[in-house]
Amino acid sequence: MKLRWSWCILVVLMGALQLPAQYTLSPQLIGSTGSWITAGNYSLSASSGEVVITTCSQANYVLTQGFQQSWESVVALGGSVAFANPSCEGENNGRARAVPQGGIPPYTYTWSNGANTQEITALAPGTYYVTITDAIGLTYSDSAVVNEGVGPCELIFYSGITPNSDGKNDFWAIEFIEQYPENTVAVFNRWGGKVWETRNYNNSDRRWEGNDDTGNALPPATYFYIVEVNGKTYKGWIELTR
Repeated sequence: MKLRWSWCILVVLMGALQLPAQYTLSPQLIGSTGSWITAGNYSLSASSGEVVITTCSQANYVLTQGFQQSWESVVALGGSVAFANPSCEGENNGRARAVPQGGIPPYTYTWSNGANTQEITALAPGTYYVTITDAIGLTYSDSAVVNEGVGPCELIFYSGITPNSDGKNDFWAIEFIEQYPENTVAVFNRWGGKVWETRNYNNSDRRWEGNDDTGNALPPATYFYIVEVNGKTYKGWIELTR
């Protein structure tokens, strides 16, 4: 049966009440906008989703009944892998980046090549697998297929050489020249005199290390080069510093 007091108000759940067996209380849930209710000398404010009950009061006697509202939260971890192929044929500068979605950060990354960073670089063509793990142990696995680069690589000519045997810039590097084994490279001084020349330059056993054709060290200065590859001629300058 319902409580028979003179008027009713809405009261926030605050604690437990031992009621006689013949009394009942009706629970309800405040809607999405919350609520504010005033009745006589009593006022009640309730936030969205707060559990309250309708009860009745006479004079200064107020009945409340408390109970716990159950809830459940579902956390899912997903993701994807973004990647880029090498810039040209024969080059190993592909890259891949794991992109987590959902879950709880921070994340850890385990790649099939042994890397543990979010992004991996200097990749040769191939398939790379990654497992993303979030802070509570959820995992997501994915992969990326890095394909061969398209088209021949453009030659890159560096403009400085410091042949002092420190392992840095000790020879003049021509990047990707190995892809064009049929080539001719000549170096000239500022007066146009040829000081060094070779065929099949390869950055290994055929490279310019700041010497002339007889093996003598050339003085620090600005030198000029002419490189011929597949019927195409490249010209530029090199600063030799000792």
